[in-house]
Amino acid sequence: MPSENLDPHIALHASPMRLTYAKALEGDHSLALSWENGERGVIRMGAWIKATKEVEPLLDPEFFSKCAIIDDGWSLGWPGDISMGWDQLYILAVEQHALRSQSMSGDQFRAWLSRNGLNQNRAAQHLGMTSKSINNYAMGHTKIPRTVQLACLAIDAGLVPIS
Repeated sequence: MPSENLDPHIALHASPMRLTYAKALEGDHSLALSWENGERGVIRMGAWIKATKEVEPLLDPEFFSKCAIIDDGWSLGWPGDISMGWDQLYILAVEQHALRSQSMSGDQFRAWLSRNGLNQNRAAQHLGMTSKSINNYAMGHTKIPRTVQLACLAIDAGLVPIS
């Protein structure tokens, strides 16, 4: 498919991320989730469930609580062949601004650079920073500000294109 036919507003994380933890929270159709990159969050599923006829059984709190990580971490499933991929859950978390991450380490920042095919100079251009700041983050000499972490997440999610 030619790239000009792709919707630039619909994008998945640049690198697949398996689920490492999932638990249904009592009472409000919420899930506590974490992914292998260390991000974690609580997402509210009630509105999505009500709007999606195929998953109507999830409205039952007892049934909803039976979620389990399946497919070696690539999906979250319930009895009766109801499942959601890691990417759907991640997109819901991004939409709900529900992700919480530990502070990004220098190792994680270097992995982000590599995952996105960026050297430190290009990263500085895309993030609107100096190469020295990028180097300090990558070497772990300087704490990476939350705003930079959010910018990295936006680039990973395809919300901010890089060329």
